[in-house]
Amino acid sequence: MKTRCLIALGGNVGVSRDLFVQAMQHLESEGVDLLALSSAVGTSPIGENAGGRFLNAAAVVRTSLSPLQLLQALHKVELRCGRKRDIHWGPRTLDLDLIFYGQSVIEAADITVPHPAMWYRRFVLDPSVEVASEWIHPQLDLSLASLQSRLLQRPLMLQISHCSESSIAVGDVFASAEPMLPKSWLFLLVTEVCRSLAGQGIIARIQQADTDDWGGTGITGPADRVVAGPAADVIFRLSSDGNPLMSDCVANLVIHNKTTVEHRVAEGLPRNSQPPHSDGFVIDVWLPDLWHSAGKPAATGLFESHVQTVVQLVRAMNG
Repeated sequence: MKTRCLIALGGNVGVSRDLFVQAMQHLESEGVDLLALSSAVGTSPIGENAGGRFLNAAAVVRTSLSPLQLLQALHKVELRCGRKRDIHWGPRTLDLDLIFYGQSVIEAADITVPHPAMWYRRFVLDPSVEVASEWIHPQLDLSLASLQSRLLQRPLMLQISHCSESSIAVGDVFASAEPMLPKSWLFLLVTEVCRSLAGQGIIARIQQADTDDWGGTGITGPADRVVAGPAADVIFRLSSDGNPLMSDCVANLVIHNKTTVEHRVAEGLPRNSQPPHSDGFVIDVWLPDLWHSAGKPAATGLFESHVQTVVQLVRAMNG
């Protein structure tokens, strides 16, 4: 029996929709039938090393291959189309991701289905809706069209909170040299995220979601940190101790702080995504520990990488 699957396609090195068609032809020789291929959508690169603009598409296919066999076939076609993996999250000729394998939920060391990040990536959802809008996510119980619709609201409401293990102040590493910096690590993080987004044409505001004093800064909520100017594209609701997601927010980016995490997390990628609340979703972001840096320059570099991690997540959601 053959299973209906959803594949995401992307690339930014010599890529065109013709390459996507060619990739699908190669997949057919691997025992994968093409049912529908979306148009190609131009998208902005995500990540400092990603290169120029991408083209993205989605394909609905049918196959008798097992999930792992299908994933291996995707990797084989990537190589056949000139894919090189010399720079992590770098420019690429072709990227093929297995998004859905029927309604299966698989979590193993070598394969995860559904793709854990697909629900907040516009560059996956936008073309996928074109060919499979009614497909229900087997874990989130929402259609692809509904998942996309959540991310189209403006301003995009995002909650950012921390769990207790990461409720660290910036501390002496920063404060000794930069005494004017806020002591709230989370507030400082989001402030820098807003500045970085502004440089990329995305207007973001910060709003406290509770009335606690944020790390001795004298800043209490609720308060809009940007009260004038153009309408915001994104509003961050700051909350403490991993509070449940507020109903007006699309997702809660929960910041954790760990010193020992798997390699891909240390590089600044989200560890997992899960929907613990009925009214929204959570992205767990695991970050290396600032306290284990050798002095301010190294700590500054780590902090900047934390900022870029959140910026990349927001850009993927903002589209």
